[in-house]
Amino acid sequence: MSKPWRFLLPLAFVAGVVGLAGAFSWGFAAERYQVFPRAQIEQARQLWHQAQRPAAPDVEGRWRLRDGRRPWLLEDPQAYTWEQLQALGYAEGTQSPEGDVGVLVLERSATPGLSLVTSGHAPEALLLDLRGEVVHRWSADAQTIFPEVVAQGRPARPYYRRAILLPDGSILAMIVDLGFFRLGLDGEVLWRWEGEAHHDFSVDGQGGVWVLAREVTTARPPLPPGPMIEDLAVRLDLDTGEELQRFSLFDALADSPHRNQLHGLAQAKEGDYFHTNSLKVLDGAHADRLPAFSQGRLLLSMRHLNLVLVVDPDTTSTVWAWRGPWRYQHEPLVVPPGHLLVFDNLSMWPRSRAVEVDPASQRVVWSFDGGTRPLVSETCGTVQRLPNGHTIAVASDTGRAVEVDPEGRIVWDWVSPYRAGPDQDLIATLFQAQRLTGPELGPFADRAESPQISEPSDRPAKGAPP
Repeated sequence: MSKPWRFLLPLAFVAGVVGLAGAFSWGFAAERYQVFPRAQIEQARQLWHQAQRPAAPDVEGRWRLRDGRRPWLLEDPQAYTWEQLQALGYAEGTQSPEGDVGVLVLERSATPGLSLVTSGHAPEALLLDLRGEVVHRWSADAQTIFPEVVAQGRPARPYYRRAILLPDGSILAMIVDLGFFRLGLDGEVLWRWEGEAHHDFSVDGQGGVWVLAREVTTARPPLPPGPMIEDLAVRLDLDTGEELQRFSLFDALADSPHRNQLHGLAQAKEGDYFHTNSLKVLDGAHADRLPAFSQGRLLLSMRHLNLVLVVDPDTTSTVWAWRGPWRYQHEPLVVPPGHLLVFDNLSMWPRSRAVEVDPASQRVVWSFDGGTRPLVSETCGTVQRLPNGHTIAVASDTGRAVEVDPEGRIVWDWVSPYRAGPDQDLIATLFQAQRLTGPELGPFADRAESPQISEPSDRPAKGAPP
């Protein structure tokens, strides 16, 4: 080999190593700090997915065909039109049922308590025992709660998106895009707030409740021109429903050190750039480890940004933001010892998972994806960490709620029997199945005894819901 090549080959090798190291470093920086070409890659990915999945016709509700297929994947438009008429749902439901329903697993170690359930089958909230039997029911339809708004012709969804039990036995709940309200123990309307409430709300412990709301506005830079669905945080008086404060979550992000999260966003459907789907008031329990997580601040999830953030309502500014190891996530919670517990919908698709991550080290410390029977929920979904260290995960699309111990062993498994659709042949979306224990149960504390079980229950409960 001639002498020039003796020098060129080592130089080429070194240049290659340096180039690969540089590319890796730049890719890491682009992902972590949201710099070029992170936004361009995300935009290309979204455009590719949109090309693979043409938009379905404008159909009321969320639904799938009887065989579980999504309508936009059908190749025959005429067949789609016929199936559409057969499968159209009036309530939230996305999949056809299969298998047994009711309580499939109930072990002695299941956490004693009652589950507060909302689902797409009806405008009601249910309190269920560990065997799935109804202990109490709060029910009032949109016409009863918001007669003036319904009379104006605004569409009324026939279900409650979320509910919280208060110490006196009343509940807070919402009908999406219609309003937020408080129902007494017997279902009487104590107060109502008419506004485009959506997804989530949280009591602040200071006599107020924070609610997610939205309105259509004009997009502001750096977003492209056009209409935008702007998410808002609204604080109401817990006793009267009087509005006390509101601010824009776009402004809270745009006017903060984390404004780079807004750059390069692809055009979202109907201008829904954020799709904020969770709001929790922080109690400050772990502020010594995570100073941004101080008491009274708001922990939020923005699905379309894959972003979890903390907003200070006093300054209406974002003080912390992170795109973690999740995709299209829901329900981030702060759990001991200062970790985030998140329902991760799509990062491991076709499985979903409950994932616990350490924000300090950015390391996954625990996860549960259902094991041999996967958790599956393309949309919605919740998680809950119980006082004994157990975790509840709710796969909303498939109507399943499971309680697992820290080792991932299922100790309670409930599949909702509730149905939606004109023929009652769709699984009603299970929006929540929150386990309440101890003082959280208020007047229902005496109904929360764990059933005496001689052996782990493996016999499913069948039949129609009560």
